[in-house]
Amino acid sequence: MASEGKAEDLIEEPYLSLCQSFNLRLLATIATDPEVAKKLGLLPHVNEVLKRFAKSKTKWEMYEGAQSRRLLFGIVSTPEDIAKNPQLTFMNWLTEVDHPELGTTVRYPGRPYDLSETPWAIRRRPPLRGEHTDEVLAELGLDGAAIASLRTSGAI
Repeated sequence: MASEGKAEDLIEEPYLSLCQSFNLRLLATIATDPEVAKKLGLLPHVNEVLKRFAKSKTKWEMYEGAQSRRLLFGIVSTPEDIAKNPQLTFMNWLTEVDHPELGTTVRYPGRPYDLSETPWAIRRRPPLRGEHTDEVLAELGLDGAAIASLRTSGAI
């Protein structure tokens, strides 16, 4: 904010020292230090200045600016944001999965982790409703006649 001349009066006292010392340790002293409680009364103004600054940026500008300064900052991503995320694109995170019943491919979120010995991968589309019912029931010990009976009765 300061480097762009948008910090307004936050680079002056009493706001400067509050912004420089704001952390969890400071918040933990609210109950025991009346000076800290008084300082926290300045936060609504700090919040207004921050909101004005944030409104002047896209969420990606805010995110990339914070990341370049090693600040803990994240965005709430829409599905489109995820599909266009440069880091996820670089990592080939979205995985194309063939869906012959739809006549197309669908992009799925990729691996939640990377393991060198047992690489994670999407190997096929998710099953359709009821696609494996007979196999699962057979694994449970039902024979073909019992499965047919359940199907006829409308249980499956």
